This record gives sequence, C-alpha cells and structure tokens, in this order.
Amino acid sequence: MASNQRSVRMGPISLLSLVILICLAVMAILAVTTANATFATTEKQASFLNSSCENETAAQEFLADIDARLYQVRRNGGDGAAAAKALAESAPDGAVVEDDTVSAQFGTADGRTLTISIDITDEATYTITEWKTSTRLSDKQSGETLWSGTAG
Repeated sequence: MASNQRSVRMGPISLLSLVILICLAVMAILAVTTANATFATTEKQASFLNSSCENETAAQEFLADIDARLYQVRRNGGDGAAAAKALAESAPDGAVVEDDTVSAQFGTADGRTLTISIDITDEATYTITEWKTSTRLSDKQSGETLWSGTAG
C-alpha cells in the first residue's frame, strides 16, 4: 500500500509574509506605546500651563489693585513717599512692603510659583523689577519606572 503523505512546505513567499506580519505587529505595539507617552506628556504640559495661567492672573489682579491705590494717591496730589506710606498702611493681601518696594508671591498646589517685585517711583507709579516663575521640584515620581537599575 502506497502512502500518499504530503509534507507542508513553506516557500519563500510564505516565510516573507510571516516576517512582514511580525514586523507589523511590533510596529503596532510601538505606535500604541508612543501614543500613550505623548498623551501623558501633553497632560503634564496642560497642567503646567494651567498653573502658570492661574499665577499670572492672580499677579495681574494684584498689580491692578496696586495701580488703583497709586492712582488714588496721585489724584490726591501725593508723591512716591506718600504712595509707599499708603501701601505700607493698607497693603493688598499677600504683599510685603519694604520702603518703596512691594513684593508678592503666587503659587499653586503643584509647585508652580510666580514671584513679583515692584518699585514705587517718585511720581507714585511703579516699575516692575522682578517677574520670576519657578517650579518646586519634588521627589515624587509621577509615571512608570521603565528600569530600576538592578539586575534582579
């Protein structure tokens, strides 16, 4: 009895198709991983921008309050000394008044801080001498640890 056994043979086309399929699967995994990393970075940047905008808004409102107080001093015929005295007596919330310099610091919970400093001029106006944004670094890791540095 003759046996009719046929073996399955992989030709070059089948082998090439298998390699291409494996490459496509790897590319798909890399694309998803990259998209997730980009999304996480975008979320962090959005949070950073929101914090910066909150601080900027608070600082602008603070300057508007200072400007309104200085306007009242100018309207009453006062000079820089009268303006500094008026601000020292009733400084806006969060203000630190030293001689003719007014400073304030605005911060958010995520560590973003805006420090401003203004000098009162002789004409009862102000000059901005500092407008500095900074970020408090923390040891907290927000994200995945890709490699811990130990072998096992």
